[in-house]
Amino acid sequence: MSRGESPKSTPRVGAIGVWSVFLMLLVGVIWLVASQTHGCGAEVPEPAPPFAGAAARVAELSWRDCVDPPVTAGSLRARLLARGYQPADTAPLEVELPFDRPVEGLAGACGVALVAGAPGASLTAVAAGDGPGRAPCASPFAAVGVCGEDRLRLQGVGQASVYALLYPGLTAGDPARTGLPADVLLAHAEAEHLWALSGWSPSGPALRVPIAAGASRWAPPTPASGCARFVIVGEGLSYGQTAWEGIPYAY
Repeated sequence: MSRGESPKSTPRVGAIGVWSVFLMLLVGVIWLVASQTHGCGAEVPEPAPPFAGAAARVAELSWRDCVDPPVTAGSLRARLLARGYQPADTAPLEVELPFDRPVEGLAGACGVALVAGAPGASLTAVAAGDGPGRAPCASPFAAVGVCGEDRLRLQGVGQASVYALLYPGLTAGDPARTGLPADVLLAHAEAEHLWALSGWSPSGPALRVPIAAGASRWAPPTPASGCARFVIVGEGLSYGQTAWEGIPYAY
């Protein structure tokens, strides 16, 4: 699940270390790291996928509003509903850009503000609370993670409609309780929902892992036996790639 990339190029809080791939929040993506030693001169067979259906499972974890055109409010809303969101019982808010205020319908809860710009509108940056802004993948559309009374901050020109969608099981106090940003909590919850459809369930607590600037890769803990799948949400990454045995799966 990547933020800032097209798909081509998880209580849900606490026990949200789902399995298998690394979700990267900003412009990052997924990282499956493996290595293998081959004898000199030996022919190397095409490696098998890391697990059955890997390519499809990785692709569905692309960032929530990074979709191929044409993008509409309806198509983005359908994508969010498929990830477990539910519409809030409030009418959409018609706003003039730029915009900076809380989102009606998310009091006491966490979810996303679905921003749909009117024809001719330009959406240049989106953010929640005092967090860092990001450029939307598909301007003038975006889906911004927001909890409770956090302000939705939008930069751009023109008019837009803002729809609130809730994520069941997450509350406005969860970011402060866990120390995890709303977008991280929501990303894990989405992954848990999507991968439950394939029969996978989360196990164990979430891990916070700092990555040094300039680091090229990070590998998860090695399981005592067998294979384990990890879902990892990264923050502040400029680039990421998912690969298995040298075969790229997503960017």
